[in-house]
Amino acid sequence: MELASLYSIGQSGTKRLVRTRHSALSDHRGAREAPPRPPQRITRRLGDGVVEQILADYRSGLPSTTLARRHGIATPTVIAMLRRHGVVVRRQPMVPPECHEAVRLYSLGWSLAKIGRKLDRPPNSIRNALRRAGIARRSPNFRPNES
Repeated sequence: MELASLYSIGQSGTKRLVRTRHSALSDHRGAREAPPRPPQRITRRLGDGVVEQILADYRSGLPSTTLARRHGIATPTVIAMLRRHGVVVRRQPMVPPECHEAVRLYSLGWSLAKIGRKLDRPPNSIRNALRRAGIARRSPNFRPNES
């Protein structure tokens, strides 16, 4: 009986072994999780004046992508801010001159991303405009001639 008790880990030892095994198999290897941060309020970070300017600029017709880039925030953040302030978010389709310019630049070998940067539109909007214009997509391996 004495020998068994000398080499026995007992109930508390078993629990400790299970915890040790679990932490050894876990991804973070005993690292503590950071306490949850309170949600950041973009209004607090930017200030009321900047938020009012964003709202006014959007109401005057500037696209949300331009406002996001101008103020160094993400487009979904701008959209959420507009909705939080009761502004109806509009869909901003490309106008015909923009579509013609996108087709022209694409035919010159420009990428969707490069055209998007020039026209201040997301590459997906450029792709959709080209599809509506009946332009076939190039191969992903296409490289324009460097002449």
